[in-house]
Amino acid sequence: MRKIVSLMHMSLDGFVADTEGSLSWVSLPPDMYKEVMQSIHKVDTAIYGRVVYYMMKNYWPTLLEKENVDEVSLDHAKWVQDVKKIVFSKTINEELWNNTIQIKDNIKEEITKLKNEEGKDMMIFGSPSIVQEFIRLNLLDELRIFLNPVILGEGTPMFKDVDMTKLNLIESKVYDSAVIKLIYKIKK
Repeated sequence: MRKIVSLMHMSLDGFVADTEGSLSWVSLPPDMYKEVMQSIHKVDTAIYGRVVYYMMKNYWPTLLEKENVDEVSLDHAKWVQDVKKIVFSKTINEELWNNTIQIKDNIKEEITKLKNEEGKDMMIFGSPSIVQEFIRLNLLDELRIFLNPVILGEGTPMFKDVDMTKLNLIESKVYDSAVIKLIYKIKK
């Protein structure tokens, strides 16, 4: 069975975006960025909520047309253009981005089918409301949190309206930038 993994940047006080929805506070040092980009090659399906879907759709394909793009970013732009993508939205009524399917409802059934297919891991990029829903539906297998050394005070919470969920820490790393990578397996 395929795993569903969440990849999220978080502030020390548990927020994944500031009050404006911005991630400008995220520290992304080159060594961490390269490591994250390498790890996504173990993933063959990207999962997004509507907001993150549009952020990705409006940014990564533009890098394919630019000159002087660093090799790691260009590699990711190619990967994200070609990878299978799932967007959760009831409101998108336009042609979807390359290799994208839209799921409007029946989340548990649709995702369970996909988890049982052959393939690599599936990864949720950002999209805290999707992560929260997957936790509630017992669909999420792993949390990859990049804990940033900043306190936002308010913003979009990482965990909202979820029941107690027990975790096993399977990996941690402190980067020179003081960002801490925490990888947790969700106890089922």
